[in-house]
Amino acid sequence: MMRSGETCRTRLEGLSIAGGTGTGTKRTSTLGGGLFLKGASPVIEDCLILNNTASRGGAVYSEDGQPSFINCWFYLNQSQAGGATIHCVRSRPDVVSCGFHEDGIEWVDSWPISIGSLACHEGACCLHQACIMASRQACDLAGGSWHEQRRCDDGVCPATCRGDVNGDHRVNLTDVLMLLEQWGMCS
Repeated sequence: MMRSGETCRTRLEGLSIAGGTGTGTKRTSTLGGGLFLKGASPVIEDCLILNNTASRGGAVYSEDGQPSFINCWFYLNQSQAGGATIHCVRSRPDVVSCGFHEDGIEWVDSWPISIGSLACHEGACCLHQACIMASRQACDLAGGSWHEQRRCDDGVCPATCRGDVNGDHRVNLTDVLMLLEQWGMCS
């Protein structure tokens, strides 16, 4: 638990954070199964964060901070309120060279997050229904559309279009054909 204004001079390195059940609470909900960060911006590096569970933020709950996660691996963390590994409220984490196995990031009333290398040139990455700040390489690997020297605040990512299966911002026969191709029983 970090909630005393910790800065980037506070570092957790090379730890396994496992089996946590949430330390912070809000209206009977547990927060941050592995780490609870409120008003804190520590550096978490080379850590394995696994098998933690909480109502919000199975691995990490971050509120009002800018923590940095570098070379971390998130695995099998669970959140009863939505499955997110990192739950951010008015927080802007930097996520650098981390792995997520069936885990993800959820942010509420937050700035765009940064994914990629801190040393890399960043731009706006339009990914599904979100805009994140990322390096070109990170955006390409995630299958997003990258815009150099643009910020998510610029409104560079177009609004989503219901029914646009292939992501070309049009609903047409191609989308219908892609849907029909997937028709049938799942194994």
